[in-house]
Amino acid sequence: MDESRHEAAVADLVHDLRRLSALERDFLHRWRCALGIMPSTPQLAQVFDRVQRLAAWEAKAQRDEDAATLAALERIEFQDPRLDA
Repeated sequence: MDESRHEAAVADLVHDLRRLSALERDFLHRWRCALGIMPSTPQLAQVFDRVQRLAAWEAKAQRDEDAATLAALERIEFQDPRLDA
């Protein structure tokens, strides 16, 4: 698999993980725990862990970006007019 297709596949997985319900996330967590104890699947468990970490990092980056955008909008919208003088 070439690098761009690999990155696109990972991005799709990360996007899908972010859209899961609490029940679906619980199921995936239990599935991941089962993978960890089965002798034939430790590599699959590691891949799953990496995708979860990527999803968490992406979600944090998005929250940070959203907070920075909101802060900038608040500074513009609610700036004290006396500060412009």
